[in-house]
Amino acid sequence: MNKFSKIYQNKTDSELLMIITNKHYIEEARLEAFYILKKRSPTQLTKVHKKEIELIEKKDKKRDNKYNKDNELLIKELKSIPLQESRLYKNDNLNDLKCIRLDSQNYRLIIKDARGFGLISPRIFLKVNNDNSIKLSLKLNYYSLMIGTLVTLILIGITYPKSFHESNHTLISVPLLFVISVQIISYVMSLFINQENWFKLYIYKKI
Repeated sequence: MNKFSKIYQNKTDSELLMIITNKHYIEEARLEAFYILKKRSPTQLTKVHKKEIELIEKKDKKRDNKYNKDNELLIKELKSIPLQESRLYKNDNLNDLKCIRLDSQNYRLIIKDARGFGLISPRIFLKVNNDNSIKLSLKLNYYSLMIGTLVTLILIGITYPKSFHESNHTLISVPLLFVISVQIISYVMSLFINQENWFKLYIYKKI
């Protein structure tokens, strides 16, 4: 059941026919409309409708086969990394991606870029599931928070006690605030980008 199944159950037959024939709708939506109408009123479907859907299904199958093949190559590459060891991958943007194998299924990813954002960004983890799919997740980078806090404390120590009351407290807290901001922005960005495709951009250069 896909995301359109529940929505399209309440649509009329004519609306479903319109969705099936309208190429402005994404293929997943058109397929679901076809399956619902085929179950509800199959006599309304013409040979033209069925042929159009067959073409979409063939395209989907071809796409799925390519995805599965790509995933097999990706997981084969990941599993070739010895336990507790790492491998370095480069992308066209000249950043390096260090992939550390933690155990049989879990990996840690470290982005090495010239600006140093990889050191203060959230920690990235990858898991290879039993069905050969992969899952990427972000976790708080306590190391970067410790550095930000330490730098802030050093600045406070330098300005205290002579000029602490005259200093700009917000300015002193900039290192810690900057680190926290990078963590938050990275989490927000991860909600809008396809993390799996982002990761594959690095790995496929090596495979």
